[in-house]
Amino acid sequence: MSSKFQLSPQVEGIETRVLLSGFGRAQRKFVDVTGEFMRHDAWSPPKSTGRAGLVYDFNGSGGVSTLGAVQTSGTITDSGRNGMHSYRGNITLANNQGSVKLTIRANTYKITGGTGVYRGATGLGAVSFGTGFNDTLAGISLTGDL
Repeated sequence: MSSKFQLSPQVEGIETRVLLSGFGRAQRKFVDVTGEFMRHDAWSPPKSTGRAGLVYDFNGSGGVSTLGAVQTSGTITDSGRNGMHSYRGNITLANNQGSVKLTIRANTYKITGGTGVYRGATGLGAVSFGTGFNDTLAGISLTGDL
């Protein structure tokens, strides 16, 4: 059996190659989001999930340490029962320099990402919830890193 093509091994120099591991890796940096923000429609009732849960659209504004004045967006779900509240959800804090995404679980938050100058943002902290008329969620207060 003869072959028309003969293969021979070749070696390429690695100094002419770019390693993909050098791209896209964001440096992690602590971002202080201590502050308060309110829902714009704090008087409107939440949506029911049908299983004793309430979903709040959290479009609002406020001020937080590093970011200054921010616009907020996201949802918070209250799955508490018998007058006990258990909140969880995702909130984005944004200004003209970028945004920071938060995941809220019970009484804590975790920064899960950022854009613009907040790319690579990290942080953990405590959350306090403010309620208004009929015990509806009106605002959130974030406190320092845990």
